[in-house]
Amino acid sequence: MRRYSEFVSAAIACTNYLPESQLRLAFNRLDADNSGTVEFDDLKQLFPDNVDEANEMMRELNISPHERITYERFLELMRCVQTYLPV
Repeated sequence: MRRYSEFVSAAIACTNYLPESQLRLAFNRLDADNSGTVEFDDLKQLFPDNVDEANEMMRELNISPHERITYERFLELMRCVQTYLPV
């Protein structure tokens, strides 16, 4: 199984090419309960058999398990991480 951080890195590397509509779609897919925010419980649904993977992803992005990630924060995280990726 590919690590979530590899997925995020690949997705972020593509943000230069993805229109905002695609980023919105990605956010909506992460927002499992359609609350308008991505929460730890949403991420745990991505890894039903491995909650440790969700914990690691949160830690790598420096996000508190209790934090609610709005779409605006999601875009900010995407931009911040993108600046640290090798070109």
